[in-house]
Amino acid sequence: MAGLSMGGYGAFKLALTYPDRTPPPPAFGRADIAATADGEDAAWQREMQTIFGDLAQLPGSANDLFHLAKQPIVAERKPLLYQCCGTEDFLYDDNVRFKAWPIRWLAADL
Repeated sequence: MAGLSMGGYGAFKLALTYPDRTPPPPAFGRADIAATADGEDAAWQREMQTIFGDLAQLPGSANDLFHLAKQPIVAERKPLLYQCCGTEDFLYDDNVRFKAWPIRWLAADL
């Protein structure tokens, strides 16, 4: 399983939600949409609201990768992840921040 851009978020979300059922997902691009859902322009906010609903409810929810990474089953199952993001991507800093979490990393090219 792999995901590019927003699909990278989806691949990580599946791996962190079901760490006992999914193979290691390569993710290319976005680490966590929830971290930046309200920080972009109006069109981005409308798109995120269409997908997630009330953006104020994102932090700490099942759509927040940082929240999912803290769950006991993730610590127990330790999914193996691969992350890649270009240095000019507007979500680069969020990807670097996510890479700092204590998850088993196959690699992270940041």
